[in-house]
Amino acid sequence: MLLRRYRIANFFKLGITMTMVCILCEILLSPQQPPNNDDDILLLPRKHRRLPQRKLSNILDLKKPKHLRLLNLQQPIQNMTKFDCVHTKTKPPFPICVYEASKDKYISGALLSGGIWEPYITEVFQRALSKYPESTLIDIGANIGYYSLLAVHMHRSVIAIEPQWDNIQRLHKGAQLSGSLDRIELLHNALSNTHENVSLTDNLDNQGGIQVKPIQMGIHARDKTQVETIIMDDLLQIADFTQAIIKIDIEGYECKAMAEAKKFLDKIYVPYIFMEWKQMFTARNEQDSPCPMVAMETLAKYLTSRGYVPHEARTGFLLNPQLASSAWRIGDLYWRHKSASRLQADF
Repeated sequence: MLLRRYRIANFFKLGITMTMVCILCEILLSPQQPPNNDDDILLLPRKHRRLPQRKLSNILDLKKPKHLRLLNLQQPIQNMTKFDCVHTKTKPPFPICVYEASKDKYISGALLSGGIWEPYITEVFQRALSKYPESTLIDIGANIGYYSLLAVHMHRSVIAIEPQWDNIQRLHKGAQLSGSLDRIELLHNALSNTHENVSLTDNLDNQGGIQVKPIQMGIHARDKTQVETIIMDDLLQIADFTQAIIKIDIEGYECKAMAEAKKFLDKIYVPYIFMEWKQMFTARNEQDSPCPMVAMETLAKYLTSRGYVPHEARTGFLLNPQLASSAWRIGDLYWRHKSASRLQADF
């Protein structure tokens, strides 16, 4: 009898031991689950990325797109001060947040006094968007968002690229007032021909005249005057479209921004490229010019080789690309792909 009880006790001990071993094996062999931390980045596929994110910062990471600092516009505007916002007199009108005219005499000054910026370019720009209703606007040097918000109110999607933080805050607020957060992708970057960190110059009375400069040796601190550059081809990481119109106004860096656009232009059909030319032309002979004469000539030859024809933006006058660095004393132009129709009457 005692022997039988002893055997039963050992049987139960063995069963308990085996159970503990199985539980331990299950714990050790099961995949580790990440801790539940409300500050973790929530990775979402592109189609869901505009949903509110569990992240304390204003930068939205999704699948870690390299170099792109994509802002989460669903988050509150950081360190927001009170902005003056006005309604434009464009058709359609839209709200836009501006500076005092003394701090931004051109863009904000024009919007405060007349409700419209660059009326002749606005007209031809809207004509281009109307011809291609499925196109996405790539707004390089978006500033406070005049062309981005105009495109949004014409029911277009927008990728806006802007390095200056105060401009970004105003664009963000304008998008909020427009109820158009779902149509704008806002990148806190500068565009160039390489990946690097650059600094921004100050301009006390023209916020559209801020330029990027190489960071001086010995300066390592990152603040709002330093920003990472991207190249045009990087935009393919977030491109879910096949047709785009480009507007680029980056104070003399246009040749660098277009230097690494081959993959983008190979994949995306771009009928029109609106481009400021004056800053490149004016500084072309300066020693530290980002776009010297040879770079301007290279840009003109490259776009011509891809089937683009240059037009003066105000009149539509056809330009000779062989004179790009020597005779184009114009403010703005647009490059029209040969497959696209003219935006103005023939000249």
